[in-house]
Amino acid sequence: MIPFVITNAGLAALASVGTLGPVNLTNIQIGSGAFALSGTVTALQSELFSLTPIGSSVPATGTVHMTFEDMTTAAYNVTEIGIFTSTGVLFAYYSAATPFLVKTSGNIALFSVDLFVTNAAPGSLTTPAASFNLPPATTTVAGVIELSTQAQALAGTNNTTAMTPLLVAQVAFSMSRIFG
Repeated sequence: MIPFVITNAGLAALASVGTLGPVNLTNIQIGSGAFALSGTVTALQSELFSLTPIGSSVPATGTVHMTFEDMTTAAYNVTEIGIFTSTGVLFAYYSAATPFLVKTSGNIALFSVDLFVTNAAPGSLTTPAASFNLPPATTTVAGVIELSTQAQALAGTNNTTAMTPLLVAQVAFSMSRIFG
């Protein structure tokens, strides 16, 4: 578990919830800098990427869950991470001398961030509406695909579903009985 530090600006945003509305946590930044943890930090030392969540929720008062992905070919070591508000304020961050996330070229980084804020009022923290979404599978993109039914396989007219090895064998057997 990453022990995030809520910044002074983050605490001020929480204190203003009654007049300004909830604090909307919308993105993270990951970086390669490392510095001592302090509430006075306002930005990452060496930002690599800013990522918006592909999934997010506030499952309980004071708890924020966000899921992120990086599908680029970039390779990097992450030693700092910051959670930002919709107004660009660094709400919370963590920094370490050694990498806590490593991404190699050609791989997808998929990770979740959980932030627990004690004594947060109900409704004081929000996240953007987002949902986990994988792309449809193609011959060049790994993704989600629907499996064919036996009826679809026998009809041979659907080009958007995939056949399992068992279904291929069943169809081959059926065809051999029909055509001898």
